[in-house]
Amino acid sequence: QELKDVRDGQRILEKKGSAALKDLRRQLQLERRRGERLQERLQELLVPSRARSGQGEPQNPGLGGPKIGGWMVLKYGV
Repeated sequence: QELKDVRDGQRILEKKGSAALKDLRRQLQLERRRGERLQERLQELLVPSRARSGQGEPQNPGLGGPKIGGWMVLKYGV
């Protein structure tokens, strides 16, 4: 009986661990998607529409576009 209880306890722990791992993988996937969306949004904000279309200077020249972009590459590996 004691051996059976130990086995049952191990099965329960394995199921809990498996469920926790599955949940963590799901959370990781959600965070990756969130990060991708945020990165896309950041790029939209850093590259003004006039600069993307090739019409003149950026709307916010004081931001120092390439410096910010370079910082993002160094900081976040973009």
